[in-house]
Amino acid sequence: MNDWRGIRVRFLQAIADHFALFSSGVKMNLRISFTVSLVLASIGLISAQHYSAWVDQINHFYVFDEGAITKLDHNLVKSFKVAKQYVAYVNNVGQLKIYENGKAKVLFENPPDEFHVTDNLLLFTTRGNMYVYEQGKITNLRFWGGGQYQYYDSIVAFVDYNGNFRVYSNLESNAVEMLNVSNVTVGKNIVGYLNNMDQLIVYYRGEKQNLEVMTPTQMKAGRNLLAYVDYYKQFKVFHKGNVIQIGSFPPQSFETGDDLVAFVQPNGQFMVFDDGLPIEIEIQPPVNYWVKDNFVIYHDPGGSFKTYFKGQIHTLESYIPKFWACDNEVLAWIDYNGRIKAFYKGNMIYASDRVVKKFDVWLDTITYPVGLDRPKIYWNGRIY
Repeated sequence: MNDWRGIRVRFLQAIADHFALFSSGVKMNLRISFTVSLVLASIGLISAQHYSAWVDQINHFYVFDEGAITKLDHNLVKSFKVAKQYVAYVNNVGQLKIYENGKAKVLFENPPDEFHVTDNLLLFTTRGNMYVYEQGKITNLRFWGGGQYQYYDSIVAFVDYNGNFRVYSNLESNAVEMLNVSNVTVGKNIVGYLNNMDQLIVYYRGEKQNLEVMTPTQMKAGRNLLAYVDYYKQFKVFHKGNVIQIGSFPPQSFETGDDLVAFVQPNGQFMVFDDGLPIEIEIQPPVNYWVKDNFVIYHDPGGSFKTYFKGQIHTLESYIPKFWACDNEVLAWIDYNGRIKAFYKGNMIYASDRVVKKFDVWLDTITYPVGLDRPKIYWNGRIY
């Protein structure tokens, strides 16, 4: 496994050196970049890592990386966060460090005021500056005005020193509006907002599009989509460049995820808009529901715990678990017997071999504490 990781790192570095991705000041041609991404994806070199991290009883900091366990620091770290591509942490002296591709390195010498991780970005602020780490590169968003900002998987929306509304994506920061904006909603790769005339605008794949001249009443962004209720109370979804009317009346509620929108119709029917198609989930409204990544998770009126996942409805339990968590394609919960049960990439599994009270889900690792010993980790069909 370590040999393969080394080969993968060396291969990626060779590609990076050849095209000067990380060191050259010359921007790569978009077509070349896209082609390289397709090649890497096709041979499995651009992929998520499988991490977990913890601090043991004597304050040593460890990381789990695809079955291998490494001690990263002998001193108590101030904080850490696990992401899809890396583990970020602030060490005892305040340095912001990152572990990726089998190695730890210092990203920033000064302690950040705050830092956030997403599947693709590491975002941190310090002394009035905001930085984004992506694909091995740190970008200083020098235009940041020090005020509020919103971010998600691969995008950051913020207002600069001059009051311009800017969006960072694909390693670049672009001015989108020169005047005030409001009601900003950020999805994984999309931004919706109202311009200075209260018109609905969407920024998607580097371009902005005016969706509505009249002000909508509600809107929420997901991945590749923006769901909203327009001025005339019609329910619509902007999805991959097209606006689709879902209903002539506003839903009772709606939530967005990855290419999907779950919503309750005015008559109580529970529906999902899934990659362009409206599908009925339940005739009656759920007691509660949530949308996270590819999951629609809900409690039905009969008291069952269910999920809609990739076109299918799954009854997980005939009762409501007291605690559950999910990330990407893993949904886990504590069952009646106190063990961790999970809907793991489409399969039902047990992730713990003992009773637990809490756990964490990071991508496809499920981590739970075991007394004073190191935590147990379920990954890829095995407990470590």
